[in-house]
Amino acid sequence: MEGHEVHVVVLDPEVNPLSEGVRLHDLRTMDFSAIGKGDAVVLSPYLPAPVAWKFLRSDIPFHLDLYCVTATEQMPLWARTPGKARDVERAKLCKRYMVHAMRAESIYVSCMEQWCVVAGMFLSEREWSRGGLADSLTRKVVEVPMGVRDEPFPEGSPSPYPERLRHRPILLWGGSLWNWFDLPTVIESFRILRQENSEAALFFLSEGNRTERASEDDPVRDVRERARQLGLLGVNIFFNEVAVGPSELAPWLEHCRSGILTNPNSLESLSSWRTRYLDLLWAGRPLAVSGKDPLADRMRRAGAALRVAAENPRALADAVSLLASDRELARSMGAESRRLGHELSWKTNLSPFLASLRSDDSFKEVGIRPSLMDAFGYLTT
Repeated sequence: MEGHEVHVVVLDPEVNPLSEGVRLHDLRTMDFSAIGKGDAVVLSPYLPAPVAWKFLRSDIPFHLDLYCVTATEQMPLWARTPGKARDVERAKLCKRYMVHAMRAESIYVSCMEQWCVVAGMFLSEREWSRGGLADSLTRKVVEVPMGVRDEPFPEGSPSPYPERLRHRPILLWGGSLWNWFDLPTVIESFRILRQENSEAALFFLSEGNRTERASEDDPVRDVRERARQLGLLGVNIFFNEVAVGPSELAPWLEHCRSGILTNPNSLESLSSWRTRYLDLLWAGRPLAVSGKDPLADRMRRAGAALRVAAENPRALADAVSLLASDRELARSMGAESRRLGHELSWKTNLSPFLASLRSDDSFKEVGIRPSLMDAFGYLTT
């Protein structure tokens, strides 16, 4: 859209979902000589090690995209199989990301909170105490938050919710259910609301996490079973029975009272930019949330979210009850949500990234090349 010639290296160049003007190249036969002096090169940390190593040892300046390197991925706290094997795997990956970051000219992150956690993962205590390395890496960081859609929110669709819910205030959980969320708190808060005869309904947009591993639906099964045991399933807790794609999301947002999410006290929460909130900002809907995360804090400061302490079902139930019973409050908070959405649009958020690509000072610094002694550990990661 900006008129740049864009080249993307992928494993399967026959599949191209991207727009015109984007050329795909085969990762296995990539020609490094095609990269000219001053070309903008942005690397993913997930490139296969042999290909990434060629970049690391070359004279090609590049920027590094660390959007997806999170605490959830790296810290053993969230590992399904904790122990020595996981610790070794984490140490290897941290070393690899460190090499990428030292070599890169600039580093893109979704928020500065994410960078603080990621840097803490791959910098040892000795390296932090020296100070210089942490400071030099931080000076490379460019915050580029994932943004809200630029097109206007389409209003006027009929309600897609089941008939029996259409006159109740719906709190929408607009994404998957993962173990790193505080799922017991959201269930307990709606048990409290049921005891108090609240009309508020918790609606999970998806009835499954839709992944290839059946075990990753365990949180969904656990929540469903707990809701059934408490007599809440089909009463004030509901699971969607149809799949909802991104292009079909607008009616579900339009006809809910608010979004809802529960964070535990965790590094994952403190460092994650919750993209499901971006849909609320696009639609102009408020958020009820427990625990801290960077975007929820911005929404709270803007008057678009009611945030309570983590692991406090009573406080969350009170916040939900307030939004459910006070339509005018929800409407005014929704207006603030939409206003913040305009401030966090893709067009706005991408401007530092585009400025970095356009700058005459970019793509000139090679950074610190890894030594040949690093090769064995890197290529066996």
